Amino acid sequence: MEENLNQQINKLEKKLHLTISTQKNKEQELKDKLESALNEINNGVRQKREMVDLELKYKMIISDKAKLEEQVANLISSKQLLQQTMAGQLMTIKAQLDEITEEKNVIMEEYRRVVSNNEELQVKYRNEQIKAKTLFDEIRVSKLKS
Repeated sequence: MEENLNQQINKLEKKLHLTISTQKNKEQELKDKLESALNEINNGVRQKREMVDLELKYKMIISDKAKLEEQVANLISSKQLLQQTMAGQLMTIKAQLDEITEEKNVIMEEYRRVVSNNEELQVKYRNEQIKAKTLFDEIRVSKLKS
């Protein structure tokens, strides 16, 4: 009987070891599955964060694009306004230049008239000087004769 008991104990011990070993294997499998599931969750969380980051970057790019488009529109508007202002200023300057040119032409005509009158007066003055000298010479000659 003792032998039978020993055999039964041995059987039970083997069974217990086998059960413990099986239990440990199952626990390890569960741990591995849990670790795999956690890794998948972490990967999912990481991917979700990356997607959120990409969405934020996309929104920032869209916002920056809108701001740049607005700045470009403002620059175009400013450029057009500046061109209109410059065109107006150029027309004003051209009108002033035309007026100055006309005044210059009038002044030049007046100057030519004055120069012409001056030349005529110089000719008359020389003629009068010649007449006066001739008269003076005639008077002197007539005094010498008398």
